[in-house]
Amino acid sequence: MAAVRVRQHVNPLSDKYHTQVGEIDWAAIFANPNQPLHIDVGCAKGYFVNQMATLQPDWNFLGLEIRAPLVDYALQQRDRAGFQNLHFLFCNANTSLADLLQTLPPKTLQQVSIQFPDPWFKKRHQKRRVVQPALVQALAAQFAAQ
Repeated sequence: MAAVRVRQHVNPLSDKYHTQVGEIDWAAIFANPNQPLHIDVGCAKGYFVNQMATLQPDWNFLGLEIRAPLVDYALQQRDRAGFQNLHFLFCNANTSLADLLQTLPPKTLQQVSIQFPDPWFKKRHQKRRVVQPALVQALAAQFAAQ
């Protein structure tokens, strides 16, 4: 596999990252779509949720990442390991998460992790941060509805 240059940071405000995830068939993604679900926002190469999927086979794990080459890598690693409770999606959590949550099987989302979420330390770049009020509100609404 040839090395692909992956930018450390991308601009989530760019039009390139405002595409919607679209319709998702959870039964085609997970062997048992009604198991409890853990979403990892900004999963990078998916090492964390990969280990979690190994340790908790009775849970489903979904990694969300804004950098497409990392999603491709994570999916290849998942396929090599043969996981049926692990999936990765290329998306911008700030623009796609609310719609994605609406498509989940009822009462499956149980945990959300966001590791190292805010690399934009300058005040003028805070609008690019992952943790924004809309993201927090979408997650809070999902958990309140359960």
